[in-house]
Amino acid sequence: MSPPSFVHLPREVHLLIGRHLQPSEMEGLILSSRHMRVTYSRAFYHSIAFRGTKADLMGDLWAFLHAEANRPTTRAMIHAVKHITLEVEPGQPSPGPQAELVLPQLIASSLGALYNLQGIQLDLWWLSDAQREELRNRCVDLPVWMGLRSIRMEEADPELLAVLVSKTRAESFSGLQLEGQLDLQAARQCFPFLRRLVVPFELPTVSVGNLASTPARVKNNSEMLLEFGRLEWLCWHPSSFRREKWKRSALTQGYVYSLSTSVSA
Repeated sequence: MSPPSFVHLPREVHLLIGRHLQPSEMEGLILSSRHMRVTYSRAFYHSIAFRGTKADLMGDLWAFLHAEANRPTTRAMIHAVKHITLEVEPGQPSPGPQAELVLPQLIASSLGALYNLQGIQLDLWWLSDAQREELRNRCVDLPVWMGLRSIRMEEADPELLAVLVSKTRAESFSGLQLEGQLDLQAARQCFPFLRRLVVPFELPTVSVGNLASTPARVKNNSEMLLEFGRLEWLCWHPSSFRREKWKRSALTQGYVYSLSTSVSA
């Protein structure tokens, strides 16, 4: 009696194999059949990122949603995507009021398609007020993410944050990071069960002659931290440097990594 072929091994065996393979070693398997793509997608940690100008994002998000709607393989892999990054970079403004609202509609639709998300990272500083309002209105109709654990936003938008948290299970959400000065009161209201928090604070930008004058120059709302009754993990990072919105510092990236790995463990 001949042994069963590799393709017909039990799914549990394929999952064990997948955890020990590098992406470069997967090429033959994922090209072999749709069944193999679906099986092995469960063994990998998946994240997707959309970065670029408004026009770039509109094209990329439209292509993603079109593939999700028309390609069975793309639909089969959607369940494996756990983290999404959406980053708007400076560029030419939208040509008109109607076209301006297309981008937030595409962003909301893409978030809604990824029903197994565990982490969301948003850098929407370059969106106009009208686009932000449209995004909030569109996100109201999104389904609930049962496994969402963390949100990172470059520019705090309390109203959008409130909409997103309404689409999570509060007891499972545990990590939050916002760039700039964090509105801790809004975060406290949105996330009563928050356990992990990254808080930026401002260091003095000029040399300080003595230690006594240092606290007056540090801008922090540290009293608000006492209102997070379930906080277990807190990270402070300095924001004394003035950086452009589309650049990332190694320091900030390090804290992002610490946050994402701790909440996804």
